[in-house]
Amino acid sequence: MRPNILTVSGTPYERGLAHGRAKKEEIASYINHFYTLVEKNRTPGEALQHVRKYIPYVEDYSPTLQEEIKGIAEGAGCKYEEIIMLHLHEEIGDFSPHCTSFAVTANGSKDNQVYTGQTWDIPVDLCRDAHPFIMRSIIDEQEAILSFNYAGVVAGAGLNSHGISLNWNTLPRLKLQVGVPTYIIISEVLRQKTIGRALEAVFRARRAGCFKFMISDRDEIYSIEATPDDVDIFYSHRFLAHANHYEGRHKDRQDLGWVGSRRAASTIIRHNRMNRFMEENWGAIDREKCIGFFRDHVNYPFSICRHPVREANHITCAAWVVLPGQGEMWYAPGPPCDHEFTRVGILDQS
Repeated sequence: MRPNILTVSGTPYERGLAHGRAKKEEIASYINHFYTLVEKNRTPGEALQHVRKYIPYVEDYSPTLQEEIKGIAEGAGCKYEEIIMLHLHEEIGDFSPHCTSFAVTANGSKDNQVYTGQTWDIPVDLCRDAHPFIMRSIIDEQEAILSFNYAGVVAGAGLNSHGISLNWNTLPRLKLQVGVPTYIIISEVLRQKTIGRALEAVFRARRAGCFKFMISDRDEIYSIEATPDDVDIFYSHRFLAHANHYEGRHKDRQDLGWVGSRRAASTIIRHNRMNRFMEENWGAIDREKCIGFFRDHVNYPFSICRHPVREANHITCAAWVVLPGQGEMWYAPGPPCDHEFTRVGILDQS
């Protein structure tokens, strides 16, 4: 199955406008999903009233993203606040601890390349209603962003033509506050030209929630555990892996009963499995081996490769391997064991 790719270009507003127009029906579907998600606590009017509290922080943090979001809303024929609301999924939606990510330096690869990537594991209904796709945002002839997106969201993960790559995982919500949503921070990181600027984009945000980012360039790999109050940095000249628990200074604050024993065990097992794969394949890691990592079913159904079953209605909705130095993503639109990975280049013409 070929990936669903949308290419947009022009100013931030023009890119947003093209996104909104191309995905109008899908954005409406995702907005309806979101209203259903929050209706147990708020009416649609109350939800938008809550969302408005975040808008000043978004607009102060990144006027560029503000313009793109305005374009999306205009193109989709929906409210500006509704598009902001979609970017609050991590802060308002249910905690879904299932994604697994990794990064390995060129020292460990077969072809002297940095490799990074992740599985994107979410509830089956979200995978359907958010209408995931790949977006290629052309800034100019030499600059672009390639991102995994939900309909109406600027970016969910990806890479840019400067070699900056971001993959990530959700974390237990030790604290939430009104501030800059996680998906806005992701989008801002992918606008940066150096890894230092990418890290600074996390530091300078008044963060609304908790997350674990894997930020790489063509040489370096960093892991960032962040809460609204704190940032913990991990660096390696070898490899890093993520699942859905804290490894740094907050590890003693997390209660691994937060999602039930099987799911809590899953994050530990997936984290250890990914580290084991990179250790055992050190010096010989290439794209095919990375894809093989994602096809692991140890501890099924709470494994790296996820399939919906009665006791675990989550699916690996997508997975990808990124080569920042080559400007390419190898993408599978579903469980890795059932799908081929297709190359998508950041500056490809199609």
